[in-house]
Amino acid sequence: MLERFFYLIRLSIGTEEIRPGMMAALSAQDWLSLWILAKRQAMAGIFFGGIEKLPAEERPPREVLMPWIAVAERVKAANRFLNRRAAEVSARLRADGWRHCILKGQGVATFYPEPLLRQPGDIDVWMMGARRDVLRYLEDRYGRMALCYLHADAHGKGAEAVEYHFTPSFATSPFRNRRLQQWFAAQADAQAGHYVDLPEGAGEIPVPTQAFNEIYMLHHIYRHLFSEGVGLRQVCDYAVLLIRREDTEGTSAMLRRLGLEDFARGLAWILMSCFHLPESKLYCTPDGRQGRFIFNEIMRSGNFGQYDARFNPLPQGAGKLRRACHKARRNFSFVRSYPGEVVWYLPFMAWETLCYKLPHR
Repeated sequence: MLERFFYLIRLSIGTEEIRPGMMAALSAQDWLSLWILAKRQAMAGIFFGGIEKLPAEERPPREVLMPWIAVAERVKAANRFLNRRAAEVSARLRADGWRHCILKGQGVATFYPEPLLRQPGDIDVWMMGARRDVLRYLEDRYGRMALCYLHADAHGKGAEAVEYHFTPSFATSPFRNRRLQQWFAAQADAQAGHYVDLPEGAGEIPVPTQAFNEIYMLHHIYRHLFSEGVGLRQVCDYAVLLIRREDTEGTSAMLRRLGLEDFARGLAWILMSCFHLPESKLYCTPDGRQGRFIFNEIMRSGNFGQYDARFNPLPQGAGKLRRACHKARRNFSFVRSYPGEVVWYLPFMAWETLCYKLPHR
């Protein structure tokens, strides 16, 4: 069943050809199991894109298929709304004189053969300027906002679901974080000037370049492994990014500087084994041991770790201290594979709280 699941994902993103009979003789219950897996991984729209490519005789029964069509239409409607909002937010920031770019999300969706079928999240904007100036601008517009080292959160502020980033990402180790932030600063101008057109004439937005995304998106996946959990959608985003890869220089060297080489090799194994990316699109040798470890975490945890039952799932409305302890306990399970990340996690959380969260209250 897992092979059939990835077969449909590969059909959707274009790394697989139709194999007659692959989906034949599946029962309605079999199809339901596949659909549940797709929803757990926030891949329902992409999964449906694969179903659309199947021969008519291999598609799910009509009574199963019709509700899925409705879900796919809702995903498309959500993307159309967020495309318009992303273009509006970008246009406003340009008018106000801010260099910026839209991270992940609606920009990444344009990599897919059917951009509107990628299940969207929120809008992440990298604001390129001094932190105090960015925060002053945002508070003049929104008032007090939820704040952390990475971003200011405008969820619930009017009609926008936007995270305004002071930096695209971070590392918990101060030494690796310094290298990462220096690299971001050196790359900022190229990202602010790289525009793409959104589907159906929704507008244009600045998005990261291919070379930047090869580092940034992998680092984002790595960080989520420790903070909330990695979802398969994030890995699928990285797969469609690398499908477009030609000869981006410097990716491997930068990943070594950031201590991400082992993780990158594990992710390369998943990309080759599950998404069938050819070796020519990878920039490191796949590592099956690391890859199986990461893959098992993805399949156990689901999108953003929402289905991870190993660490006493938190009840709705759990306090911040309880959430922090929960994350620390979860991270300790990675100490054998990524000891450096685990060692620096608690000091980073304490530093972030003292320097960014408490002073803002």
